[in-house]
Amino acid sequence: MSLATRVLQLLRRLALDTAYLVLALPMGIVAFTVMVGGWSAALGLLITLIGLPIAMVTVYCARGLAWIERRRAALVLGEPIPGIYRPPAGGSFWERLKALFADSATWKDVAWSLLLLPVGVADFVIAVTAWSASLGLISLPIWWSSVPDSEPVDLGAFQVDSAANAWLACAIGDPD
Repeated sequence: MSLATRVLQLLRRLALDTAYLVLALPMGIVAFTVMVGGWSAALGLLITLIGLPIAMVTVYCARGLAWIERRRAALVLGEPIPGIYRPPAGGSFWERLKALFADSATWKDVAWSLLLLPVGVADFVIAVTAWSASLGLISLPIWWSSVPDSEPVDLGAFQVDSAANAWLACAIGDPD
């Protein structure tokens, strides 16, 4: 395998991993909003029994969001994670509802939909911070010249106060 091919593969992997991390925040916002709104409406209307169909719709929304999440995981894993659910129950509404709520995969989907927001915030912050710091240090020799001479750039362990230090920081990164 040539060096160019290997570099292109690494860049592709980096892009897919970054897309996975950055997409976690919007997906987390959608999933959390749908779950909290759906369950709030379902539990609030449970006394009128209108809450039961709303709970059922919310569970199916959780399954749909989990399906999307399994496809998003394919960005990192190379293939989607299969969803393993019990076969749908037939019969009356009550039997279908009972079977749906007895499925452990259903509750895993609901839990993941609620957990995805804090995980998504962390993923997004880590990805954006890593990219910002990396691009800032890589481009430091270029933008350092626009900083007034009296103000060195503080990188924690050392200060960039010359073009040589700017190139050194670009080469080794931030030592902190």
